[in-house]
Amino acid sequence: MSLGVLVWLKAAGFFLALGLQPGRRRSSGGRFQAEGRYAEAETAIRSALEKAETSAKPLQVARSLNELGMLLQIRGDFLHAEELYRRAIAIWETSPEQQLNLAAVLNNLANVYGAEAQYDKAEPLCRRALEIQMRISGPESRGVADTLSNLGSLQYVRGHYAEAESTFRKVLVIWGRLLSPEDPRLAETLCSLGRVCIAVGRYSEAERLYQRVLSIRERVLGSEHHPETARIWSQMAKLYLFEKQYGKAAACGQSDSHLGGGTRTRSP
Repeated sequence: MSLGVLVWLKAAGFFLALGLQPGRRRSSGGRFQAEGRYAEAETAIRSALEKAETSAKPLQVARSLNELGMLLQIRGDFLHAEELYRRAIAIWETSPEQQLNLAAVLNNLANVYGAEAQYDKAEPLCRRALEIQMRISGPESRGVADTLSNLGSLQYVRGHYAEAESTFRKVLVIWGRLLSPEDPRLAETLCSLGRVCIAVGRYSEAERLYQRVLSIRERVLGSEHHPETARIWSQMAKLYLFEKQYGKAAACGQSDSHLGGGTRTRSP
């Protein structure tokens, strides 16, 4: 497993999509993967894939291909993840009933290209997924919000800050209507918007956003020994360094160190 890939996905604000339709239960491989039990997940997913291929059940094959692609992507095996996603896309493209699953795997393939800095390939996939989700689920669904988050992250890493800000603000509107004020996805979007504000020099606004994120993290996760809380302290320390507020930066660094983080290894 590649921790670097996980850090990149988290820092950039990308979401992987399992592609389950409403009412469908997550597979055993998906459950193992969600719990971080990657070796068990791979065994279960490959077994399910072999069974589906033997039984000539293409939709189940596509589902297993997507799950295995996600697992390999988390491990940093982008080449094979891309191959698996493309196979799943080829199957789901032929089924009108599977368009939301198609959107999910398009998003995942876009994330692979994003991790490889192939942004010109990634963004059209995000936009295609977004068109499908908006047409089927409406403009304010969870899937639309996740895809917009991925699109905003691509715009951010490409330096298209005005577009990224507009996209993240759309996500905030959707999450504000669908989620509780303490939901981690709302906090992640606030954090992404904070990074945009830093990039364009609006440090005071970024500070307010990070303070809001920190408040959510501490209420939900606790104020001690949680890496997500430490990550926000680290980003705030970077922000204060940009503003040359060295005393505040040092205080954030001490909090981050207390929480088990490290301000030198992450960037806002």
